[in-house]
Amino acid sequence: MKRNKFLTSLFLILTAALFLSCKEKWYTDFNKAQKQSDKKNKDLIVFFSSLELDGISAEFKKNVLDSKEFSKTFGKEFVFVNIDTNSSEEKSGLIEKYSVEYFPSVFFISKEGFFLSKVEVVPEINSFESFYENCNAAKITELKNELKDIRSLKNVEKANAIEKFINSSEPLYFDTIEPLVKEFKTCDEKNETGLLGKYEMYEAYFESYRKISNGEDGTEPLIKTAQDETNHLTENEIQQLYSMAARLEIQKGNVTGEFDYEKIKSYLVNAYSANPYSEESKKILDELEFVMWNAMLLENETANEQ
Repeated sequence: MKRNKFLTSLFLILTAALFLSCKEKWYTDFNKAQKQSDKKNKDLIVFFSSLELDGISAEFKKNVLDSKEFSKTFGKEFVFVNIDTNSSEEKSGLIEKYSVEYFPSVFFISKEGFFLSKVEVVPEINSFESFYENCNAAKITELKNELKDIRSLKNVEKANAIEKFINSSEPLYFDTIEPLVKEFKTCDEKNETGLLGKYEMYEAYFESYRKISNGEDGTEPLIKTAQDETNHLTENEIQQLYSMAARLEIQKGNVTGEFDYEKIKSYLVNAYSANPYSEESKKILDELEFVMWNAMLLENETANEQ
């Protein structure tokens, strides 16, 4: 009898220990979580919460994220991290980087930081089953497989794998893939894919964004790239660069109240001239007409004041 009781107690202890071991740790420090993901070769599930404010986060974490089903389904391939709006981690830039606008939200992110999928949690998502239905598991698997190809391939094959992944990715999170843009250029220096110009244009976009963030002129890298004859740009790509520069200059005018119409006109003329027969050309001409009209009005107002 005593032996049976001992064996029963031992079984219960081992069962409890097994269950606890299945519950994955939730990190609150993203850097530590990322180091762990590198060490274990896992991707990341990031729970962006507002535990004290939104009225959903705490209950959702209890019912879904801390469930046995969640750990069993995702624990083998993901490291879990919880970034709360009330914690110091909010200042890490993650919320801005991934354009998190809704709390709570769960983001699936590769170990490199590339966006895979997300679930914006509404009250109806209150069980693991309802969460799984909304996480787009098939898309996550597709993107993870494409990333495996990128990690394993070399040279032009790797460049093609990068192109496939970027085309499959959500455009909203384009700014997270800058490392892949740089990697593409090193993999296809001879432009065997015919896509090198596209990635030169992407690189100009990233540099433009950095300059704007630092309060500098964001049009400079766009124009420099468009005018560099050693680049591999198509006519459409040159047009896009000039067009983007014009729109940035217009946006700057909307903020400051002062428009450099000559510069805007120059950018739009160059954009149109790069490829007059493109689908964008009609729109560019309309923008040019609008700019010239406003420039004339400003000139008349200045003359009348004098």
